Parts: sequence; structure tokens; C-alpha cells
Amino acid sequence: NNKRQNELIPYNDCLYRNMYRYEYIALLDIDEVIMPLNHNNWSSLMDAVIKESLKVKNESRASYNFRNVYFMDEMLESHEHGHFKDIPPYLHMLQHVYRSANYTKPGQYVKCFHNPEKALILHNHFPLGCLGGVCTSYPVDTELAHLQHYRNDCVSTLKKSCAESFKKNSVKDTTIWRYKDELISRTTTSLMRMGFFGGGQSALVTQPTPPLNAQNSANGDVRMAVNGETAR
Repeated sequence: NNKRQNELIPYNDCLYRNMYRYEYIALLDIDEVIMPLNHNNWSSLMDAVIKESLKVKNESRASYNFRNVYFMDEMLESHEHGHFKDIPPYLHMLQHVYRSANYTKPGQYVKCFHNPEKALILHNHFPLGCLGGVCTSYPVDTELAHLQHYRNDCVSTLKKSCAESFKKNSVKDTTIWRYKDELISRTTTSLMRMGFFGGGQSALVTQPTPPLNAQNSANGDVRMAVNGETAR
């Protein structure tokens, strides 16, 4: 439809503006995050992913995809009486640490780190066109990382199976708490500067803090598009 076609414009604008600046490019919505499970940042995660992928086939891929798992709003409510007191209630991802025990099927609703040396046209889930004609994508093992997707309900195409397949069995996953103290500190500082607490500076921060799980190193940079806008 027109909505999906229009989304291709900012996705590929992001790709072509940054293809010579970064080793990987990710397209993520604001309710998603690719979470490393054994590493502290995306850079070291991708070092491990590349190492594993080369064992399967000795070539680089056009993309590296991460399985989708749901963190539903109601899962927190069913396990906890209210919010976690040591976390601000407005930090949704830090609060919602219960997820479905089941992942969506491989290749379904995944998100990727794209390789700009191979990808020519991006869509929100996989590349649509690649150098050499074939878009190869490596499925990252869920023991290394996954896509944490924060929603009130399943996507429309999974509504019929949502309760039984995803909502029925949930587990506590506090991996994101690895970044808790720094996230609380940085967001509080930024919100104060923007005047959200009724005090502090009202001007917007002109130099935003880089994401905690990305490193600005020559061999590990990731730039992501969030709902069509690029962010570092």
C-alpha cells in the first residue's frame, strides 16, 4: 500500500546518506531495540555475530537478522503489583521486563543490521535489492541477541494466535537493566534540560548523547533509522 511504499523513502535516504560512514545500518521503530545478551554494546556483539556467520559460510551477508520477541504491557501487570519503585514510571522499556517465552517464527517480524557494502535497497525487515542480485541474510542465534518489541498487543496478523502462542507463557528478562543506572541518569538530565520537570533549562539539548549500546569506533559504528528519522 501507499504507506509502506512511502516508508521506503526515509529508509533508503538513511542508507545512502550513511553508507560510506558506517559499517552497519539498522532500521528500528521506537518500540524496538536489538538487545545483546552477552555483550555490552552493538560493536562487540557484531564481532561475535560475524565470527559465527563465517563458520556457516565464509562470506559476508547483506544483513544479519534478529528474532522478534514480545514484551507485552499486560505481562508486567500480571506479575508485579505496580511499577518498580527504583525506576521512573516513564521509562517504559526498563519497567517492562516480562516477555513472551516464545519468539515469533524465524524470519517473521525480524529487524536487521544491514551491510551497506552489499545492500542497495532497504525495507523495514530485510533488504529488497543487493549487489550480486541475491540478498543474503544471516539469522543471529537468540543466545547472542534478539529484537525486544514492546507492544500492547500482537500485530494484527497474529491476533488469533496471540493469547495462546505469546501471552500465555511469559518469563522475566532483565537484560536491559544492565544499562539501568546510566539510562536513568542520562534521561533525567535531558528531561530536566528540556523543562519536563518544571525546572532547569527549557532549551533542547543540541548535542544528544549517543546510544549506550553503540560505539563510535571505526569498526563498530551503527546508525539507525527510527520511524523514518535517523539517529546516532
